[in-house]
This record gives sequence, C-alpha cells and structure tokens, in this order.
Amino acid sequence: MNIAVTKQARIVTTGNTNASNYWLACHGYGELVPYFIKKFTSLSNNHFVVAPEGLNRFYLNGFSGRVGANWMTKEDRMLDIDTNNKYLTQVYNTYPFQEKTFIAFGFSQGTETLSRWLVSQNLAPKAIILWGNALPEDISPTCTALWKQSKIYFVVGNKDSFITPERLTLKKVIFEQHQLTYELIEYDGEHKIYPAVLNNIVAAL
Repeated sequence: MNIAVTKQARIVTTGNTNASNYWLACHGYGELVPYFIKKFTSLSNNHFVVAPEGLNRFYLNGFSGRVGANWMTKEDRMLDIDTNNKYLTQVYNTYPFQEKTFIAFGFSQGTETLSRWLVSQNLAPKAIILWGNALPEDISPTCTALWKQSKIYFVVGNKDSFITPERLTLKKVIFEQHQLTYELIEYDGEHKIYPAVLNNIVAAL
C-alpha cells in the first residue's frame, strides 16, 4: 500500500516578477535547481523563470559527495508520475502563470515529466522547449489537439551522447504520430543548456 505524506519541495526562481513571460522549467536527471537556474540568468528583464526541483535526491557517486535530484525511476513509476503531476500543478497555481505568457521548458529527464504534466492539465503554453530529450512514448494523444497553437522546439546537440541517431529518429516518430509541428534545433555542443542557443530561441518566440 501507499500513504500520502506532506513533503517540502524546493523551488528556485530568477528574473523579473513583473515580466510578461513566465517560464516553468524542469531540470534534468541528477541536477539541483540552484545550479540549473543559472542557465536562465541571461534572459532579458521580460522573463521570469520558476524551476521546481524533483522530489527525489541522491548521491551522484557512492554514498557521499555531490548530490542530484531526479523526477522518477522505474520503481513505482506510475505513482511518481502522478505525484509529479500534482506537484507541478501546485507550482503552476502558486505563481500567476495564467495571467502571463506561459513558456514551458524541459531539459533531459525533465522534458518527459513536463510533457506528461502539460497533457494531464490540458495546458497549451505559447512555447514548449524540449532540450536534450522530447516527448515520452506513453504521452497521451490529447496533446495533438492541445498543442496545435504552441510553438514546439526540439533542441539537440550534435555531441549529445544521450541522443543517438536511433533515439533521435524515435523522438521524431513520436512527434509525427501525434501530427505535431515542431522545429528541430541542432547546435554544436553536448548534453548541456547553452545560454547563447537559448537566447536565439527566445528571440524567435
């Protein structure tokens, strides 16, 4: 059985609270939001970024040293997906996203968590930026109708060791299965967020 508990969650923000563009940004596997948020500090004064941290923390190597967070593992997977959806909904309702231009950003593992949550809440942001990963295979087909008005970006580095040619093809197929129009942005770099690339995307929004 499972029981419900109350847990404190860490959220870090950056930018201007009076901005017209509000971002909800989901980090990747093994990251912590105080470091993740630094990738967004170069955005203009017209942006405010909210970065919630995954509820599970762990040592990245062995039993001490650097700590990271993740959104889920294969263990009790569906329960974690449900918990993440409720968590992100609470974050969304805590800030005035509905009064602003909403931009959704996911990096690596965070792309799948973000996508599932958007679909669960029937949300269609102005832009959906999926970096270093894209839609999960189990995404609901309701996103096909929901995201027709959203600008969708699939951002991949040419030296990203996690996005093999086979995985890139798979992700493209998922977009096609849902008849979603997206822009593939390929940059020279690794499995990292490059502020210069991010700023180029923002300039085109």
